[in-house]
Amino acid sequence: MTWSDQELSEFAARDNTSSTMGRAGRNIRAEGRLVQLSGQVKREPVDSTLCSKNSDGKSSNDNSSDELQDGKPAADMRHGKTGGGPIYALDFMHFDSLLTPRERTLRGRVQNIVSRYVEHAVLPLYEAAAFDSELVEICKKFGPAGLQIKGYGCPGLTHTEAILMAVEMARVDASFSTFYLVHCGLAMQSIAVAGTQEQKAMWLPKMSRLECIGSFGLTEPNHGSDATGLRTSAKKVEGGWILNGQKRWIGNATFSDIVVVWARDVHSEKILGFIVEKDFPGFSATKIENKVSLRIVQNADIVLKDCFVPDSHRLQHEGFSGATAQVLESSRAVVAAECVGVLLGAYDNALKYCTERKQFGRELATFQLVQERLMRVLGMLQGVLLLVLRLGRLMDEGKPHMMAHIALAKATCSRVAREGIALCREVLGGNGIVTDFGVAKFHADIEALYTYEGTYDINMLIAGRAVTGRSAFK
Repeated sequence: MTWSDQELSEFAARDNTSSTMGRAGRNIRAEGRLVQLSGQVKREPVDSTLCSKNSDGKSSNDNSSDELQDGKPAADMRHGKTGGGPIYALDFMHFDSLLTPRERTLRGRVQNIVSRYVEHAVLPLYEAAAFDSELVEICKKFGPAGLQIKGYGCPGLTHTEAILMAVEMARVDASFSTFYLVHCGLAMQSIAVAGTQEQKAMWLPKMSRLECIGSFGLTEPNHGSDATGLRTSAKKVEGGWILNGQKRWIGNATFSDIVVVWARDVHSEKILGFIVEKDFPGFSATKIENKVSLRIVQNADIVLKDCFVPDSHRLQHEGFSGATAQVLESSRAVVAAECVGVLLGAYDNALKYCTERKQFGRELATFQLVQERLMRVLGMLQGVLLLVLRLGRLMDEGKPHMMAHIALAKATCSRVAREGIALCREVLGGNGIVTDFGVAKFHADIEALYTYEGTYDINMLIAGRAVTGRSAFK
């Protein structure tokens, strides 16, 4: 199924929380917030005074009058005047005015869900480096999973819509967005573009309902950026294949139901894809411990020891060219959007902090150097927001040979986000390294985003090869 405009509007109405889009100071709802308790995420009642009603029946925290209508803020932002409230990043340059009504509805709906259900759940999980199945249930509130996949119960989003979704998810937590995007953008997409009709019919519907969780096994202990040099082997036997080898950094793999594993045929030397179920004999996944970045993501070391995979589970397309390459390119574009999301989250939280925190008898936001740092980040942020939006538009237009454009966008967004988040951490002083204050987690998470889906340097060299016509790497 493909989401219709009417369905998106109905979703938005159902999930509306009246919190202002683009605001860091998101309201806490009376339904309660999620907290970690004895390894489980549970509801904690919220003080009813936080959502007290005025005489007109609206919450005292209701900012609905400030919400964007037809791409324009209802409230004057009072440029150049003192005494106005802080202006958050998406509001400053009227970002929503660049979106279609459908895109605005989708962005607002995702923002409402993550702020309502995810924002208050992630810190305990981050501290524990734990994933909770409640996060899967929250993802179901987005509707069918699958991002751009059409048919088989998937939503058929545009590339731009997938990018907007990634921005909104990552602005609250990059681990949460990474879980969802690995499942949809790598595991499901691999089956959608490289699988047989039977494989698509078998796996995609239940994956779109999040009844079956997927992961993607490409990286190996000794093969990261040089993924085509992978050594995991696949040997043809009667009725299937025997896989042997190791994979590393495989997100979701400790609890996923299937892993799309890439291995080299020992006879033809071609790279083949396989759908490996978690219960197959010879398959094991062990959590990678002691990470400082994306701590909620359950990355795993995978060992395949004489693991038999039936012929019915071998993807039909070989190698990383053609349709399969589009999976990696599309995923890389979404990770660029995640980088923008974490910078957006860090900036909005830093701005909120600086307008509330006082030192030397004054708000931090009244100091010249603090304003300079904040405005430097805001300028960075406006640039990368436009970059990923333009990238999505080009991909939706079906422009050919987008590898270099995507590589440059991912490299640029990750570099700018890394620099900008460091400035956000700086203006918080000592509190900048405490996760409670809304920036430290982003400061840690950007390090993983900077590296995976192509390191900064590899992506710059891919773009450089296309622009100069000369390759600087083999």
